[in-house]
Amino acid sequence: MQTLIVDAALIPSEDAPLGEEKSSPIGHILSSLGTPHLKNWLQEAQEIKGTRLNEFALNTPLEEAIRMALDSHMETHPAANGLTGEAHALATQLLPKESEESPPQLGWALISLCHWHVNSGQVFMLDADPLEEQQSEALRAELSPFFAQVGISLFKHKPGVWLAQSELFHALPTASPLRVLGQEVEPWLVGNTFEFPNDKMGQSQSLKRLQSEVQMLLYHHPINQGRASALNSIWFSGTGTSSLSSEHLHWLSNPSVGSIQESQHSSPIWIDEHLREPYKRGDWRAWAQALESLDTQLFAQLKPGAFECLMLCGTQSTKVWLKSPSAGIKGFLSQLNARLFSRIHPSTIFHEN
Repeated sequence: MQTLIVDAALIPSEDAPLGEEKSSPIGHILSSLGTPHLKNWLQEAQEIKGTRLNEFALNTPLEEAIRMALDSHMETHPAANGLTGEAHALATQLLPKESEESPPQLGWALISLCHWHVNSGQVFMLDADPLEEQQSEALRAELSPFFAQVGISLFKHKPGVWLAQSELFHALPTASPLRVLGQEVEPWLVGNTFEFPNDKMGQSQSLKRLQSEVQMLLYHHPINQGRASALNSIWFSGTGTSSLSSEHLHWLSNPSVGSIQESQHSSPIWIDEHLREPYKRGDWRAWAQALESLDTQLFAQLKPGAFECLMLCGTQSTKVWLKSPSAGIKGFLSQLNARLFSRIHPSTIFHEN
């Protein structure tokens, strides 16, 4: 079964309180939203139970959606909290030799450069300006000997984010930086999260010391000259093991249909993140424009049966639709669902549960 996951597609309830969407500024934007092709697809689909994160969840709705999509029967199995295995999956794809030869006691993680902002004695994680690849690689080369002193090997991934391997990351629960963005960092630090395992406290303390030392190194570092938001800390995430391979997941580099229809894979999972930037900024007009572009460039071009499952992700939850059969009683129910669906306000579709 082919699945399309669209991240940042559900508006948070605090931005458009449930029951007040139609009269809110966001409601006016949604009422004029032009997504006829997506609406047509949803009219022939049936919404099933999605997921909603609790306040202690370390994983993002996107990570939960990927886990859910991997289950062939669409049964909701909670992912191990803070053990998504994202770094391990990336290492398997990008660093096959190092991954295959890795001893079982070593773990993989993502290390992200980030911006911490102090306000009234509290420290918050805020979005940082993009980093050039050359700058990122120069900083990785400079810091690699420092990380090696505590048994961490650094590898290239993308600007501002490195792959890392060490015993310190083995089976260590960590929070996604997207889960922490805009919030106070203290409750989300490694070792501080809810029900953190006692036998991992030694690893977390070592990483906290490393985090503090890197902060001092970055404080007056030339990389921050001329930057509006300094890169003044690092974040560990993506820990855990994964059975994923490059054949399972496909990120859409542009919201077009060509790569989906040309796929030779029997049941791939396609992920689109083009709504994320305006979503993070809370720029709902730009978000609506990006959604309309997705409708025009992707949904308008899809052939029947291109994918059978659609997942829309927000900040706390995921909504899921399955394509309905068109024959017999199920076909009748599908048509009934379409008539009912046509009366639903768009704010209901794109609103978090």
